[in-house]
Formats: sequence, structure tokens, C-alpha cells
Amino acid sequence: MRYLKAFLILLGSLVALLYTEARAAEPKGLLDVITVSVSKQGTGSGFVSSQTGLVSVVIPPGGIQCGTQCSATFIGLLGTISLKATPDAGSTFAGWGGDCSSCGSNTTCDLSALLISLSSFNCTATFNTSGGGGGGTNFALAVSKQGTGNGTVTSSPSGINCGTQCNAIYPANTQVTLTAAADSGSTFAGWGGDCSSCGSNTVCNVTMDGNKLCTATFNTSGSGGGGTQNFTLSVSKSGTGTGTVLSSPPGINCGSDCSEAYPNGTVVTLVVIPDSGSTFAGWGGDCASCGNAPGCSLTMDANKFCTATFNTSGSGGGGGGGSGGGGGGTQPPGGGTNTHNLSLSKKGTGSGQIFSSPEGINCGSKCSADFPAGSTVTLSAVPDAGSIFSSWGGDCSVCANKAVCSISMDKDKNCVAFFNSIAGGGPPYALTIVKQGNGDGIVTSDPPGIDCGGSCVANFPSLIVIQLKAKAGAGSVFKGWGGDCESCGANDTCNVRLFAADKTCTAIFDHIGGGGGCSMSASGGTLVNLFAWLLLPVLAFVRRVFRKI
Repeated sequence: MRYLKAFLILLGSLVALLYTEARAAEPKGLLDVITVSVSKQGTGSGFVSSQTGLVSVVIPPGGIQCGTQCSATFIGLLGTISLKATPDAGSTFAGWGGDCSSCGSNTTCDLSALLISLSSFNCTATFNTSGGGGGGTNFALAVSKQGTGNGTVTSSPSGINCGTQCNAIYPANTQVTLTAAADSGSTFAGWGGDCSSCGSNTVCNVTMDGNKLCTATFNTSGSGGGGTQNFTLSVSKSGTGTGTVLSSPPGINCGSDCSEAYPNGTVVTLVVIPDSGSTFAGWGGDCASCGNAPGCSLTMDANKFCTATFNTSGSGGGGGGGSGGGGGGTQPPGGGTNTHNLSLSKKGTGSGQIFSSPEGINCGSKCSADFPAGSTVTLSAVPDAGSIFSSWGGDCSVCANKAVCSISMDKDKNCVAFFNSIAGGGPPYALTIVKQGNGDGIVTSDPPGIDCGGSCVANFPSLIVIQLKAKAGAGSVFKGWGGDCESCGANDTCNVRLFAADKTCTAIFDHIGGGGGCSMSASGGTLVNLFAWLLLPVLAFVRRVFRKI
């Protein structure tokens, strides 16, 4: 009996130790008490409900049904907690706030990833009336702050408190009042973007008849300064030849229009198109660092001046008959020269042109050409007015969202250029997809641009809705989103907007039956939880036996 007692003491100590280690190894909250409270605001109405995975106890049993029951306690959670917002007829869901603000305007908010750091949640759900015949259409309002000072912009109806929450979704034709309040030691200098008509008034009314981007400038007291600052980019041409310089974003078509003003911080890509019988010799001025590359990108943080030099091609060896080498004709000679074909196609909701150096492709109309085997061809994508260049696909996908792409002609190649319309959106920003896990899958986007697979970075107009769709490969399963798409949880589709900033989203694919360490934070270490819960009755049994000895 003495040995049995000693054995049971040892076993109890071991179980207690294993339980303690299991609790230490898991994210906070998965075996603790989680409280969730929801409040509703806005001009409309709606209903918020909670959804859970496997749990031990929910108090009250129905969870959140807000309507009337707007808080709940979850005890011994072994799965997920998510909130779902459902607007009433005549209302739309505008977005989440409080501890749920990262979920944006998605109607479902997955709290699982936040359990690691929070054990209680206070979330706000904003419902607004569909006012004025919006037909259920919503538009995005984004506020960006600039200048040397600090301040806050708030909105009525609520949704923006920028501060930290600088974007919100409103029903079509809603009138939103923005109020700018400068911090101590700062002054409000004025509005820009879609609010520029409000000048330096601290209050600005915006009608949501489309996506809107407003800039609020705060400067330190005494520093002066107005609203959004623009800088001018000027281009001049020199040399014995002729050609054209185009810009992305559009504005310069030099040709005739050789100067354009761009907002502070805009990245502008200049692309040269030599005329027939001319070659591009190189850049000068503020573009001198780009050498003789056919494309040159520069940041508009000051007024800038660039020179493009074109020379006649007669001095470069090989006149118009085309004997071989390289730079002059639209195609290499067919004779005994080994060549490969480069073909271009264009996709997306917008339009644009693609040019090659050496010349041969002007797509526009001529989207295929042969080039010497082993040569390097540089493609330049130039969007038309009202469009942006999003990304490359096919054999050019390695160039991602860069407007200028150089490829080696070591075989026949097919490239895709994605152009998207900027209608209803703001300036373009980059969306990056990162794939994680031990499985396989692809992520695509609507509008087109992401096909990851190959092209995992694309430019999109800010404010518009970009729908990402994850599709697992054979033998794999999609586990969920992370990064800036974390709020979409394990849904295979995720809507994201670029609110005046680049974003990076993670897509997790695991082999079916495989563990997949990358998804532990989303599912919460379920195996550790189950193990710890199985030990609890063992510990209770040991204690009962010990009392009888």
C-alpha cells in the first residue's frame, strides 16, 4: 500500500506538470473564460450573432443574439469564436469597431487569431440606413493625414476616428461630415483629395456617391503650409533622333505634353519609345541614375526634371537591311539566325500599351515578335488614361507589379499584362500575397492581377473592393488567411480594400492530414487543448483514489 501511495503521488505530480506545460504552450484564452460584448451604432439597424466551434459552456446557451442579448461568456473553448453582422431591410452594415476594428467591413469577424492576446472583447457594429436610393450599394471613405503636425479626424455618422480608424463603408448617397481637430502644438492646414473644396474649414461634408479619399494636413504651429502638396515632373528630349516619353500614372505624353504635377510621394515611371530609325541613348537630370534603361521610376518628393536622349540608329552598326546584331530592326533576320518568339496578351478591366526594346512589339496593335535567341528584351507597360498597370503574368510573372520587365529569350515566351480601370478608386497601391504551410494552392483576384501561382504582387486602385479567392491543390486544404486578411478567417474568399497603403495577405495551405504549424495561431493549438482536457479526469481520478488510501 505504501508503494501504491507513492506511485499515485508521483503520477499526480506528473499529470499536474503535463497540464501546466500544456497550458503554457498554448495561446491565451483557449482554456480560459472569454467574454464578448457587442454594441451597435449608426443610423440603421441590424442583428449580430455569435458562432463557435466546439466549446464546453456558453452563457447564455444561445451565445450572442444582439437583437437583445449583446454579451456572452465562453468557457473552455476548443474552437473558434466569430461574430456575424446581418443588416435589417433598408440598412447596410458599415463595419466593425473597438476590438473588432481589424475586421473592417466584412460581415463576419473571426476573433480566433486575437485570442492569443485578449480574453475579453468589446466590439462595435455600425449599421447605416441605405438612404437615398442606394440600392444596397456601399462606398468607401478613406482619410489620410499628412504634414508636420498631428491631429484627429472624426466622422458623423460614426465610422472614422483617425486617430486609428481611418476608413469606413457608407451606403450610397450618405452625407458624411468630417471634422478635423488639431493636437496641441499643431494647426489644421486644410483638406485635399475629394475634400479639397472644403479648403481650410475644419468641418467638411462629403456625399458618398462614389469611393472617396480625403487628405487632412496638420502642421506644427507656425510652420504654415496648405493642403495636399504637388510637385512637377518635367521631361525634355535631346539627341539626333526622335521618340516619345510616356508616364505611369498617366500625365506625360512627350510627344507634346512634357510636364505634369503629381501629389507628394507619388512614384512615377517614365518609359521611352524610340521612333523608327532612332535608338534610346540614355537618361539625364534627375533620371541619370537609370542609365540607358528604357524605364525609369522616381519618387515625387520635390520638383524634378529628366532628360531623354534619342539618337539616329545609323551609327550603331547595321543599317536597315538588318545584318544581325542587335539593335536596329523590328525583327532579326530570319536567315540562319536562331530566334524565339515573344507574344503578349492583355487582361483586366482597363487598357494600356506594351512596348519592347529592342523594338518589335508595339501592343497596341503588334503583340508578337521574334528576337535573337539568348537576347534580353525589355517590356514597358504603359496604362491608358483612366487605367493603371497591375501586374505581369505568364513568363513575365517574375516581374510582379513593376511596369518595366526584362526577360531573356532562351525559348519562346508568352507574357500577360494586367491593366485595370481606376474608375471609382483612388491612387494605386500594392497588394502582396504570401503563401504558407506545407500544402499547395493558388490565390486569384477579381479584378485580375493576382494569380499566385506565379504573380503574387499586383497594383490596384485604392478604395475599390478586391476579392481574393483561395483554391487548394490536390491533396491539400486551405486553412485560412493571415496578415492584412486575417479577419476573413478560413473563408476561401476574402474582400480587401487598399486604404491609401500597401497590404500583405497570407494564405495558408496544408497537406490533408498534415499538422501544418502555420495554422496553429488560427486554430489555437487544438491538439494541446485536447491533451490537457483528457488529463483533467485522470487527475481527478488519482485524487479520489488517494483520499481512500
